[in-house]
Amino acid sequence: MKRRIVESYLKSLLPSAVLVAVGWVLAIPVLGNSYYLAIYLPVVMTVCVLLAWFGYLKRDHFVPPRQRREPAPVTDENDTGSPLARWDAAILPRSDTKPDTGNRPLVLLWIAVNLGIVATALYHAFGVGASFFGAA
Repeated sequence: MKRRIVESYLKSLLPSAVLVAVGWVLAIPVLGNSYYLAIYLPVVMTVCVLLAWFGYLKRDHFVPPRQRREPAPVTDENDTGSPLARWDAAILPRSDTKPDTGNRPLVLLWIAVNLGIVATALYHAFGVGASFFGAA
């Protein structure tokens, strides 16, 4: 269990850094105000938490998995050219339709935690978003 947590945290570091860099580029050079960074980070955190939640719902089968359609087997005997299966045709075994989300929900939660830490550090160290909350 500890290995899974550490592995998912390490996988979350690069996406977190990319998201912070994108937010900084959008806020400071493009829009010219750190206020937008203070808004961007919580919005992205919320999206990550929602995506993680939907991932857990999918893993628990609360959201039904998508059924994959397999093409009908090509047979030469009595081929009528119809795309529909025949009654006397062989039964195809079903593939495993269980969704495999892996560590994605946990990685998304770690990304949200990392963004929260960065947002808190930027708020306390540089006052990013302080004017929005009336503290400065």
